Amino acid sequence: MSDSENQQGGKAQSLSRRQFGAITGAAAVAAGTPGIAQAAGFTGPARFTEKTVSLATGNGPVGAYFIHPADGAHPAVLTWPGDTGLGEGSRATARRLAHKGYAVLVLDRESGDAEAVPGDAEAALKWLESQPQIDAERGIGTPDWAELRAERGLN
Repeated sequence: MSDSENQQGGKAQSLSRRQFGAITGAAAVAAGTPGIAQAAGFTGPARFTEKTVSLATGNGPVGAYFIHPADGAHPAVLTWPGDTGLGEGSRATARRLAHKGYAVLVLDRESGDAEAVPGDAEAALKWLESQPQIDAERGIGTPDWAELRAERGLN
């Protein structure tokens, strides 16, 4: 039997290196996707509510992104990305936290005054406490870096 014939006696179809790479790459992605999703904390479909809100502070309105699981009241996380503004990276992080059962408020501090951070954070905490989606008894927290920024009055 020659290289161009298969075991049934017919002509073998050949794959180019590109075709082979595309097929094996797609198979690897398909095989690895469930494990990657589980490792990242995505364990199944969930429903969320996402919206952009404007918070009244002593320094004027501050924009924010708010996301929470669609049902029930949840512990909350308050954060702000510093002087980079509210971009897709901040929203993606908030979505990951929401998938784990947290309500998340991300302040848009891009255009804010650094000295206003503590007052803005306090207004945001009060706003979170007033939301029915927040279970304040279970907690409202911030990442350590956000607390440090507030203590030092950094944007």
